[in-house]
Order: sequence, then structure tokens, then C-alpha cells
Amino acid sequence: MTHIAFVHIEFPSGGGERITMDIARYLMRTYPGSYRISILTFSFREDLLPEEFKDSIRVHTVPDPGKDGQVAFTEKAIGIVRAEKIDILVQVGQIYLSLKDISRTTGCRTVFANHGRPLWEADFSMWERQQIAKRKLRRTILWFGLRKWIYLISGKTYRKVLGTYRRNYEESDAYVVLCGEYREKLVSALGCDPGRNKIAVIENPEYKVDGISFDRENEIIFVGRLTRFDKRVERLLKAWKLAQERLGGWNLTVIGDGEEYGYLKAMSSRLGLKRISFEGYRNPAPYYSRASISCLVSETEGWPLCLTEAQANGVIPVALDCSGGVRQILGPSGENGFLVRPGLFRERRFADTLVRVAMLPEAEKLRIRKNVIRKSAEYSIEIIGGKWKRLFDSLTEGDRF
Repeated sequence: MTHIAFVHIEFPSGGGERITMDIARYLMRTYPGSYRISILTFSFREDLLPEEFKDSIRVHTVPDPGKDGQVAFTEKAIGIVRAEKIDILVQVGQIYLSLKDISRTTGCRTVFANHGRPLWEADFSMWERQQIAKRKLRRTILWFGLRKWIYLISGKTYRKVLGTYRRNYEESDAYVVLCGEYREKLVSALGCDPGRNKIAVIENPEYKVDGISFDRENEIIFVGRLTRFDKRVERLLKAWKLAQERLGGWNLTVIGDGEEYGYLKAMSSRLGLKRISFEGYRNPAPYYSRASISCLVSETEGWPLCLTEAQANGVIPVALDCSGGVRQILGPSGENGFLVRPGLFRERRFADTLVRVAMLPEAEKLRIRKNVIRKSAEYSIEIIGGKWKRLFDSLTEGDRF
């Protein structure tokens, strides 16, 4: 039996944790008795753990290296790996965490699973500095007039982040990314041999939805966290302001919660938006079953599950073309969804695209709905779970990936 442990900051919580549970479910159901799954986490949300996993996986709480130090985490993890006879540790998206000493001491293999767009952390660092600068007029002038350009030209933060990526790559037995474009970017940035490296492409899985109805309401939805840096939902509100009069019989529904919830509701009132509702955190399934269009207006994304979820439910996705993952899911634009060029005047282009998709003849909408359902099948748990199984088997058979 192969014992695999996934390392998470918090478990369960978001999309990365959902993927871990998908992989665990696939391996344990498809190959009973062949795989055992454990979780190492800094924060265990037992109340959110699905009932099916309460007896089938074991969750270990370990020290947070950011608060308690790398040594405390490493020592506790080594004890768990030895006691539980863990064969493979999967580090899920935490670039500043090192498993090197655990691997060297115990002999377990390690996998780094990057669930985001490579090197996005450098962009986030610049965004954070910009937000701090905006707090005072003098700082704002100094930032946009001088410091921003010094920051960009020096490339100090980018080099620091790249160095961390290099360490993760060198310390891991396998490194997983979400699409081919991300693999090419990392191969180039790290200077790897394009034909011989340990970067594997494994997309996120999506489940088939049964009983889909093509009789849809005139409803446009957003599903996701309401956060500023990445999701940028204020862009959707601005686009709706431009589109709402042309879409008289349509509604916009925002499903999700987060730090921007109050701000976005206030912004909606300030803009005089009509036929818009903020639902807070809800199970999105009922909304997917009736909506016609799903929106994504993010600044950055890795592999947005809201797009594949929309496709699996026969909802037509419209998204800003912000990453390779988005392009792979929706491409080609017009067949598996609609890509909107980012940059200047993006809200205008997004509004125009919403109107164009909403006004498509019903026969054309039906064609695209069937297309997106077929597209989502490319990421079935059988296909994606099989990729993970082959990766794990290659590591336990003694050959590094």
C-alpha cells in the first residue's frame, strides 16, 4: 500500500483542498487497499470535512513554519512520516516551505503541486506595495513617479521569488503545474532542459453533472471569493453598468463572500446598478443549473474551477484572458466560452461581450452549451486521477520523475 500525505496551510478550505479530496476519493475508490491518504495541515477545519473522509483519511496538525519556525514544523513532520510510514509528501502550493530535511531524513519522495500561475507572487508583492503607497498622497506621487519604476527595473522581488521556485524544483522529486503554458514558462525561467525535466502537467479535475437542462433563465452569475488582488469583481460591476440597459430582461447574481463584500454592495448602490443581487456564500449548484452565462474578471488565475464547473453544468463562460489556464479551458474563444482581452477599456469589451453572448440565437447558445460540456469531460476525474496515479507510481517504483 502506498501512503500519500498532502501538506496544506488550512484544510479543508478552498479550491486546492477540493482537488486533494478529489484525488483521495479517486485513488481510494478506484484502487481500494492500494492507497492510503493523510493530511498535514497548520489549521484543521474539522467542521468543514465531508463525512465520507472522517474515517477514511487521517489529518495531522503540524506547526506553522511562519509562526513557529521551519525547525518545529520539520521535526513534527519527520515524526509523523516515520510513524505513519508515509511514502510520498505532496506540498500544495506553499513556495516558502521546505521539505528537504524531511525527505533526506526519512527517505520519502516529495512532489510540489503548484496550483497557481507561475511567479504570480512577484506581481502580488508589487500590488501590495502599491496599495500601501495609495494610503497617502505623498506616497502615491512618489510611488508612481519613481519607486514603481525602480522596483520594476531592479527586478529584486522577481529574482527572490524565482530563487524560491528554483529551490522548490531542485528539492522535489516531481513538480506539477496546471497547463502546458505554465510548464513552458517555468522551463524557460529555471533554465531546464525542455526535453528532460521533472515538471509534469496535471490539470484540475471536474465531475460530470447529470440531468442538465438547457432551458435556462436570463441570469448572469459570478461564483468565487470576493477578494481584491486576484478576483477584481469591481470590474464586473462596471461592466454591468455599461450593459444593464441593453440587457433589460437579464439579472446579475454574485455568489460568494470575502473582504470586498461590503465594498462591492456599496459600489453597486453608488453606480445605480439594476437587477443585481449579492447572495453571499452559497452552494453554487442551484445557480449553475439555471444560469445562462458565468463571468470571471480576474487579474490572475491558475486554473479557475468556476470555469470548468460552469462548463460541466452547460453554462457559457465569459472571462478576461488573464492566464494560460483560462486560455486552455475556454479556447478556442467562441467555441468553449468567450475570452475578453484585458488591459485598457476591458470593462467596455466585457460588457459588449456579455451583450453579444446574451443576444445569440438560441440554436447557437445550445451549440456552445453542448461544446462546453464536452470540453469539461477532458478534465474528468478518471483522466486527471489517472495522471496523478501514474506520477505517484513512478515515484514509488524507484525512478525519479
